[in-house]
Amino acid sequence: MTLRLARSAAIPLLFLLATSLGGLDFGTYWDDEAMFTKVRRALSPPPTLLPYAYDYPSTTFWMTLASLAPEAIGDARLRYRVPDTSSLLAATETSGFRLRVRTVFAVLSALTIVWVAGLSLALGATELEACLGCAFAATSWELTYHIRWIAPDGAMTMFGTLALFAIGMAGRSEARASDRWLVVAAAAVGLATGSKYSAWPLVLPLLMAAWPRHGVRAFAFPAAAVLAYLATTPGTLLQPTLFVGGARGQIAHYATGHGIYTIARGATHLARMIEYVGLVLMSPYAAVALAMTVASVIGAVDMWRRTRREAFLVLAFPLFYIAYLSVQRVMIVRNLMIVVPFVAVCAARGFRSVWDRTDGRRASIIRSAIVAAAALMIALNAFFNVRSVESIRDRSAGRTLDAFARWHRTQPAGRVALSPRLRTALGGAAEAAGNGEQASQTTAFYALEPPHLKLRANERRQFAEDFGPSEVNLNYYPDWVGDEHIVVVPTPLLSGPDVELNR
Repeated sequence: MTLRLARSAAIPLLFLLATSLGGLDFGTYWDDEAMFTKVRRALSPPPTLLPYAYDYPSTTFWMTLASLAPEAIGDARLRYRVPDTSSLLAATETSGFRLRVRTVFAVLSALTIVWVAGLSLALGATELEACLGCAFAATSWELTYHIRWIAPDGAMTMFGTLALFAIGMAGRSEARASDRWLVVAAAAVGLATGSKYSAWPLVLPLLMAAWPRHGVRAFAFPAAAVLAYLATTPGTLLQPTLFVGGARGQIAHYATGHGIYTIARGATHLARMIEYVGLVLMSPYAAVALAMTVASVIGAVDMWRRTRREAFLVLAFPLFYIAYLSVQRVMIVRNLMIVVPFVAVCAARGFRSVWDRTDGRRASIIRSAIVAAAALMIALNAFFNVRSVESIRDRSAGRTLDAFARWHRTQPAGRVALSPRLRTALGGAAEAAGNGEQASQTTAFYALEPPHLKLRANERRQFAEDFGPSEVNLNYYPDWVGDEHIVVVPTPLLSGPDVELNR
């Protein structure tokens, strides 16, 4: 199994590592300082190694703290009766530490690809099918840029996929080996929930996998998952007041709203998530994303027909998870990264299902078309990811302005209204385009200028054009605080009431 898994995952994993690590220095991210503040509190004299904040559980806190290992090794001052942590605290202020933490997060999150291969193989996939699923996941731009962030979603995705892989292996193993796999799954569920509270529904497939063989004793495995969670977040017991406050704050936050990310719960939220998963999550090209989504539906149906129990164990979590998110009033798409492995595995199964059902005189033509379609989708996604890394590494304010100016020169006079700041930046080029903004179809401005206050997140085609590095999908994060982009927006979108910046 190990060799098959390695052969299936190796190339896609290396690609994801190259593209995620290649774009680590993408600029500012909202939550960087929030995490570093937790580490500084934990190290402040006398050091307690507790974060004093539980908006998120503590797996990612330990990942960040462990990133200080190079500074801690050989620091004699840490061996004092009351350790002197001043050098460690100083290290957290450096840009090198920030990039190191991002590296740790990206590398650990990228291991998702290994467990995608494992989950596919556990469900009876061939190595080629498993490799195809890995390639679909590894070339998802949304996954690539999200795992660079110092945020819990990549870790939750990795541990959650590991849990489902272990559950799949438990169903295919004899009694003793099955129990060992269930222990691995329980630990992974605890670590996923220790990364982000919203991973708790993973307990459900764990319990369902253990129940047929163990009956009531199956609850021992969810109990083991709770112990694994407590090992990652001991503050649950050691700082209960802070923990309850942080957990209640997150519950209230998602129930009441979050600035421009606030959305109507229920059908509206569910529809937006389906749109994102179906047309955005797996590819920056809507046609490619839709093709993968159709293939994943075919694959899910094929799994259900083959082995309903295994299909239910695999598919129950993402379906329940999306339903659970839909009753919240906040939609931030990084919450949906954990869906990527399931779409990828099912899409690969969908391609295999069509391949297996193809026969007759035209079978060779149809199968050639299937291979070409899969190869083209992967190649397009890979090309976009490579170009996005180049745009991050070569970014500058001047490049962004030049790219916009070249585009602007191709537009008819008066079609694009310019903000005062952008008009000043363009200088003579703006004057050459003429006036007539009152009848303009679109408006161009720097992304965080006042017109931004009219916009909301999670609008798939909100920006007609976006100039700047490809480090984030601005349609879903329009208040991005990293490098400034120049955006072009249909003018009617700017006619609504202002929406306050949420961060």
